[in-house]
Amino acid sequence: MGDFESGALGRVTVYSIQGCPHCVQAKATLRSLGVPVFDVDVGIHSELMVKLKELTGRSTVPQIFFNTVHVGGNEDLQKLAPEELQRLVTLVKEEPLSADAPPLPENNPFEVPGGEIDGGKQFTIKILLCFSDYYGTKTAFFCNYVFCLNSLFLLC
Repeated sequence: MGDFESGALGRVTVYSIQGCPHCVQAKATLRSLGVPVFDVDVGIHSELMVKLKELTGRSTVPQIFFNTVHVGGNEDLQKLAPEELQRLVTLVKEEPLSADAPPLPENNPFEVPGGEIDGGKQFTIKILLCFSDYYGTKTAFFCNYVFCLNSLFLLC
């Protein structure tokens, strides 16, 4: 879910979904700034969509916050003047996060540092490793194939 940068007192929170090209671009831009980026996948944590809509008035992703300052989406981020972007980076690095900061998920037992693998995939990877250890790689390969087909079906 998050990348931790030592020394920063605040954080950048990005509400996103997997596979969204605007989300990917925004997170890449933010990570290049050297600030802690917390990626909240609202596809997994759908309970946060209502709060996000309350905070922003928007139901699109990504939605980006520097501490409590709402920037908007990727297009808004890319259009920021360099001075304003630097001001926001400084805010995150020097100002502690306040109590009214954008919410993070309560608890995700499948959370992976960096947010690169979501809970469902993490669970599937663990299952595949168990299958391959017990039944051999052919069974694990078949299960992975079924999982991929299931994922494609869910995307439709």
